[in-house]
Amino acid sequence: MILRLRIICRHQLMWASGLAFVLALGAATPAFAQSQAEMNMSARSAYRAAEAEMSARLDTLRNRLGPESKSQLETAQRDWVKFSRSECGFRTNGVRGGSAYPMVVSLCMEEVTRERSAQLQRLLACEEGDMTCPF
Repeated sequence: MILRLRIICRHQLMWASGLAFVLALGAATPAFAQSQAEMNMSARSAYRAAEAEMSARLDTLRNRLGPESKSQLETAQRDWVKFSRSECGFRTNGVRGGSAYPMVVSLCMEEVTRERSAQLQRLLACEEGDMTCPF
């Protein structure tokens, strides 16, 4: 009986966490989207915009790097892609299978992509002599 109660409580906690995530990230979805399909498409568009921004910063950074550093950046970026997909899979597990799932995944991917893009921008802005600068 106690085990069953723990499982039920854990399931409710996961569901509540997923709902809180949807509500927190849902604020980023434009107000004009009325149906779930429209909200899914809107969130996907926002993610694609973030991805394009990150890609442009990656290209700029690649152009500044030597061959060895460029290779290390490519490895780091491939690892980051794996991480971001896994992270968003974990974060959105509470709504998996629901109609809002594509929107929530896109909102998560937009968030982690914008964070990565900001990291890349900081690298691009590092000053000569900075020991943490890759070039």
